[in-house]
Amino acid sequence: MTYFVKPHRRFMLTLCILSFALLQVLGIAVVIVYSIARYILTRTEPSTTAIMLVVIGSSALAGIFLLSLLGSKRAIAFHKEDVRYALGKSKYLIVLAFLQLIISIVGIVTEKQAIISTWPIAMLQTFVLCVFVGISEEAIYRGIVLGGLLARFGKTRKGFYGALFVAALIFGVMHITPGTELTSITIAQLVLKVLQTGILGLFFSALVVKRVNFWGAAFIHFLWDFILLSSEALVQQSIEINYVSSGEDGMAVVFYYVVIIALQIPLVVSALRTFKQTATPYCGWLSDIVVLNEQGNEVVVTNPELVAACNTGEQAAQAVLARLDPAQPQPAGVARFVSSAATTPSHNGSVPTPPAGFYDLSKLEDSAPVAPTAPVTPAAPNAPAAPVSSDLPHSAASGSAIQQPDDRPPRPAGM
Repeated sequence: MTYFVKPHRRFMLTLCILSFALLQVLGIAVVIVYSIARYILTRTEPSTTAIMLVVIGSSALAGIFLLSLLGSKRAIAFHKEDVRYALGKSKYLIVLAFLQLIISIVGIVTEKQAIISTWPIAMLQTFVLCVFVGISEEAIYRGIVLGGLLARFGKTRKGFYGALFVAALIFGVMHITPGTELTSITIAQLVLKVLQTGILGLFFSALVVKRVNFWGAAFIHFLWDFILLSSEALVQQSIEINYVSSGEDGMAVVFYYVVIIALQIPLVVSALRTFKQTATPYCGWLSDIVVLNEQGNEVVVTNPELVAACNTGEQAAQAVLARLDPAQPQPAGVARFVSSAATTPSHNGSVPTPPAGFYDLSKLEDSAPVAPTAPVTPAAPNAPAAPVSSDLPHSAASGSAIQQPDDRPPRPAGM
């Protein structure tokens, strides 16, 4: 039996691009509406922190909603194992963040800056803001942007790496401060900022690719931002983020970026090691594993264990496929009948030719004999699916063959 990796929806990359554009428009619209409403009600202009909380909070909710539409519940499912894995892989990054925090606190002390009396409120605002930033940026840039690129180009190694680096570049470019006066110093700062943020994006992508889930990366992203910004909450009420300086400290900012980029090189090494260990075709959170049954019909089987095995390598996939009956609903994933219109059954008994756009995993054949099953008679149009026997637990075998809920158990080790 032949397996393929296929985007969860048709025109997935186009849908992801439109979703990304919609989120940018939404952010601008929220700023305008909130500012006008605030002025009408209070006759005051909102603070920078208030605007950021409203805009980024709404972006986080909208990003999760759009990601769920693009990839179903599986794309946004939360598993604590993902957070534990991300923490284990991010120890160096967290140490690097605390090192910068210590330097900032030393600067506050040496410059004798006064601690504001409302610092607990400012710290709470910073905490909430960083939570929103971590969720929104990971849902958007890793979940939607990277997910769409991998669904379209993850068939080959070149496409896989291309998707990762393009997504990291987009993430870096989106951190450029608009309206910056362009001089040789500010241009150098902008280029270095794109590179520094792109490295972080590449590392976060490695966490997401390994776990096929963005929540672990979102948590680490939150920690990184909160540790860096917490020192500012001690001395100023409103958070102002500016990555470029055109003043006397311009060269100091350039030097800072050069040092940070050098210190982030181990993150690149870690990310590349993860990418090298990931097999292609890659089955991501916006992709499905599909089988063509004996009648030439497509059956989507999205099982966490099978996804982890396919992304690990052919041998791991064969071990899972040897004991997996893709025609049956899986207790921990999705198994649904799709269509028979896209394929034509072969008359000589061979495996049907896959439709255009499928990723060929024909080498992933069962390495152990599978118990024979009763022949399947094609059902009449609109007729309910006939019950099938299964060696799965009763709760799984008795479920609908059209759609299974995404109540996934803890993932296998290493995913």
